Amino acid sequence: MSEDLIYITPSDVKDFLYCPYIMYLKKVLGVDEPLTELIKEGREAYELQRQRSKRRKTLLGLKKIKPDNIWFSVKLYSKKYRIYGVADAIYKEGGKYSILEIKYGEYRGRLSKDHFYQAMSYAMMFEEEYYKPVYKITVYYLKDNIMVSRRITQYHKKHWLNIIKDIWNIVDGVYIPSPIDMGGKCRVCFYKKYCYK
Repeated sequence: MSEDLIYITPSDVKDFLYCPYIMYLKKVLGVDEPLTELIKEGREAYELQRQRSKRRKTLLGLKKIKPDNIWFSVKLYSKKYRIYGVADAIYKEGGKYSILEIKYGEYRGRLSKDHFYQAMSYAMMFEEEYYKPVYKITVYYLKDNIMVSRRITQYHKKHWLNIIKDIWNIVDGVYIPSPIDMGGKCRVCFYKKYCYK
C-alpha cells in the first residue's frame, strides 16, 4: 500500500450507510469516535472465536457450515478503489470462497445493509487481490448465535461501487452531506453532538 495515498476502510463503508454525514466528520474534519467498551468486548469475543476455530471442524462451531479451509484476520487492500482492511475470516466451502463478518451487536431480524456492504468491501478486495470470485457474505451475530448468509450478485457489486464513489466524493470535497435526523439512530450516535450546533 502506498503511503502517499489516502485509503478508506470497510468500517467507513458501514459508517457511510449508517449516516453519510459521519463520513464527512471522520474523513474531512478528522473527528474520530473513541474506542468504546462495546468495541473492546467485540474484539475480545472475536479473538476467542478465532482461537476456538483451531479445534473445530465447522464454522464457529455451528453445524450449518463445514468449510474446507478458513483463514482469520486476512489483510486485504484494493489499489483500484483505495480501500484496505482486515477481514474477520474468509472460508472456502465446496470450492467457493465466502466472507465471514463477525458482529458483536444484536441481530435485528434481518441482515442490515451496512453490515452486508461492509463485508462486500472485503469480497471486492479479495477478488482484486486473488483473482477468485467470492460467492457469498455470511454475517454471524455473536450475542444471538445467529448466522445470516446472502449470495453476492452483480447488483450488489454495482451498488457497492456506487457507495465507494459517493464516499470518495465526500472525502475529495465534491459534496458535503447534510446532517439528517434519524430518530433512534441519532440518540445512540457518538457524532450527534456535531450535527446541529
